[in-house]
Amino acid sequence: MAVMYSLGKFLFSSKTIVPTSVVHGMSYNWQSVDRNGRRPARQPVSIGLETVSLQGVTYPCDLPNAWVFDDLRAQANEMRPLTLISFGSRESGNWANVLGLWTMDDVNEDRQALWPNSDPRKIQFSLKISFYGLDGQDGAWSWRR
Repeated sequence: MAVMYSLGKFLFSSKTIVPTSVVHGMSYNWQSVDRNGRRPARQPVSIGLETVSLQGVTYPCDLPNAWVFDDLRAQANEMRPLTLISFGSRESGNWANVLGLWTMDDVNEDRQALWPNSDPRKIQFSLKISFYGLDGQDGAWSWRR
């Protein structure tokens, strides 16, 4: 079983769900400062919220456990930051990258092509997480370390 990511206790793998799209976003906070007789100047205030959106499609007949979203929601219901780890392989071997603490903001599943018993044949999903922050540190965090 190849694991792509882990978020807390949840593993994104061929046995659960595999995202087909990962969108990494970052916002930056600037303040406009009025100047006499000139246009306002922009002053940096802070690095804003960092988010990751994972999206994909799964077919429950392909999964040993088609209801993995219940596990994700149960973990989100605990309302605490979770460690995000990405896994991969390179020429030098397998690696894991600890990406810090993240909060689950949205867990969405769209159950489609329902069987007569209301079980889905197809599920489109999205998960939005946000970087929790670095307690006791003032340095910027980087997606690539």
